Amino acid sequence: MTEPMNRPEASRPARRRLSHHAALIALNGVLVAALAAVSLSPGAEGQSRRSSGEFAVMSMDVQGGVEDVLVIADVLNGRLGFARWEQGQRRLAVLDGRELEADLERAERAGGRRR
Repeated sequence: MTEPMNRPEASRPARRRLSHHAALIALNGVLVAALAAVSLSPGAEGQSRRSSGEFAVMSMDVQGGVEDVLVIADVLNGRLGFARWEQGQRRLAVLDGRELEADLERAERAGGRRR
């Protein structure tokens, strides 16, 4: 009698299982290497170095206006944005945006003082 371990048919599932595990391990290695390459690569020229901001949103009454204006402040990057909800159009209309650092520099050049 032949023992089950010596028969070629008995060892095939074990070999197949090993080859599947090896393939999955190799795939994981490739994915980790690709993730490391993308994470550690330098940014493209012209790509924004600005951090992803911390935002505060306030509603502001406007004299003579029916609708309030939203003031969106990006505290980390020193930016303000202004928007208004247009009920008839059912959309948010962007009104203006300000770069606070640039505004302060212009004010200084015009003779204003910086605190």
